This record gives sequence, structure tokens and C-alpha cells, in this order.
Amino acid sequence: MSTEQVNLICPKCETQNALVISARKSNYKITCQKCNRDFGSRVVKIRAKNSRQDKRANLRDYSVRVIDFSGGEDLIQFRQSGIADFELRSGDIAAFNYHDNKLQIIQNLTIGRYLSLKSGCSSVTVMVVSLILLLIILSLCVLGKIGSDLSSRPNQAPKPTPDRSTPRTR
Repeated sequence: MSTEQVNLICPKCETQNALVISARKSNYKITCQKCNRDFGSRVVKIRAKNSRQDKRANLRDYSVRVIDFSGGEDLIQFRQSGIADFELRSGDIAAFNYHDNKLQIIQNLTIGRYLSLKSGCSSVTVMVVSLILLLIILSLCVLGKIGSDLSSRPNQAPKPTPDRSTPRTR
């Protein structure tokens, strides 16, 4: 490969951006055609990948050994929300796309797939927040019902208490 055209995904808006990459250069700065944001991309050859899942925390940690096109080697480590594995095999060409110096998209250019690391709410977080909101709404409904019951009762004068100072007659 002396030069090759690839589509790099913008980490901000996830739009594909065509770029001609060179066999001598690994680091690129791209301006997205759609959102006009600058992002960096590091295109490398995969040497090895290791990943471990943590089912309890719903996370997967990756360690990826890469070879850049100048011949240097590096280790890239990242964490993914969810436990599904992302395929990166020895010899694959991959792009690691950064926005504000934070890794957000990993692309396997060999098989045409990508992994987004953009932060978002997990399904557990959404469920917990929904449950809390439901409890608050129910509490407000109950308090509103109690308040409306109290205000709808007619005002009654208190019942007179018998006067104990006067003797009772039979």
C-alpha cells in the first residue's frame, strides 16, 4: 500500500470522511465535512489485541499493540461500555479517532466496522433514573390526593364538650 482512500468516521457526528492515507504516515488531522469539527486519526497496523470483560460492571478493557507506518510500536489501551468484543486481528489496518485528545472511535478498516466509545447512559442507569422519577411522581400524587381530601371537607364546628361544673340530673 503506497496510498489508499479510506472513510474515517468523525467522533463528533459519526459522519464518514474520505481521506487518502499514505504508507509512510500514521497521524492525520481531519476537518469533518458535515459538522466542521477537527479530529485526529491514527491509522496503524494491528500487531495484537487482548481484551477482558467485567460482566458485573458491564465493561470491557482492551490492550492493543500497534505498529505505525514508520515502523514504531505502541500500546493503546481503552475501555468500552458493554461486554461485546470488537474484532481487531493481527495484520488488520485500524484507525483510532480522537476528538479533544480523547479516543472516541476505533475503526477496523480491514473489515469495515467501528466501535464508538462515546459516553452515554447504560440501560441500568436509565432504569434507575426512571424508577426514581416514578417514585417521585407517585409521592406527589399521593400528597396531592391527601391535600385535596383535607381541603374538600366542610368546616365543622367542634363538638361541645359537656360542662362538668353543673351537676347532672337524672
